[in-house]
Amino acid sequence: MNHLIIDLMNRGCIKIKENSKNRMTVEVKLVNCTLWVTKYEMADLFNVFVSTIDRNLRAIFGSGLIHQEKVTRACKYENNGHQCEVTLYNLEVLIFMSYRIASYEAQAFRKWIMKALIEYTRSKTEKDKDILVIYKLSQKHPAITLQLIQ
Repeated sequence: MNHLIIDLMNRGCIKIKENSKNRMTVEVKLVNCTLWVTKYEMADLFNVFVSTIDRNLRAIFGSGLIHQEKVTRACKYENNGHQCEVTLYNLEVLIFMSYRIASYEAQAFRKWIMKALIEYTRSKTEKDKDILVIYKLSQKHPAITLQLIQ
């Protein structure tokens, strides 16, 4: 795990809530193209117990799908005069986690991710649009690859 001090105010934020029409909405503020959340925030976001998040984090990191040292940061802060440390997880972990959880909030997040990807590809110029997304199931560990087609 990378031991960096991350400004708690500049780590982005995400909210999933029900609107007046009983539909789930996702509001996200990314900082430097990602956001950082604790496992407690993840559990609250997806409306599950922290133990569910812990179990799925172990499975995700244990499978080799993503490498813990690349997607986590240790955040040090002071609370009532005591030094504390909490692990923060980035957007990539949140995406992987959403596909392992069967809550309405996780489903809303997955839909937001797909819409964001589609919007991103639509907002690029024609030259930049040729991107191939490959999800390889045949390998020992599935991998997602983005390739620019020329």
